[in-house]
Amino acid sequence: MSLPVLWVEKIFKKLTLNYGVEFLNRYKGQEMSDIKTDWSDELQGFERFPEAIAFALQNLPDKPPTAQIFKALCRQAPSREAPALPLPKANPEIAAKVIDGLKASNPTTGRMDPRAWAKAILANPKGRTPTVIKMAKSAVGEAA
Repeated sequence: MSLPVLWVEKIFKKLTLNYGVEFLNRYKGQEMSDIKTDWSDELQGFERFPEAIAFALQNLPDKPPTAQIFKALCRQAPSREAPALPLPKANPEIAAKVIDGLKASNPTTGRMDPRAWAKAILANPKGRTPTVIKMAKSAVGEAA
């Protein structure tokens, strides 16, 4: 959907106030309704993001912009923050099971054994490469 012509009229008014005849002379000898229709087509989609157009109008370059330059300015507008979803609530029963499972890995300290992976490999080395077995032995402090 093209940008509403009324919006283009307001943009042109602002650009004319900022640049005067320098902006208007860019289109001298051309049908202004065709120019505005072109701008409307170029700025298609920005009707959903009026803050992007406002950003472009607040950050105009030194020379009068073309429709493509104005569209590039609109695209430089900071994006709106997406609304954040609320954090999910933890299920206490599931959390307790997970914590109990972690404590079970080392019932003495209640901490997970960081070398459990190596011990599992050494407990069942079948199908493991010699390099993997060597790394596991090294991790648990055994001589290779």
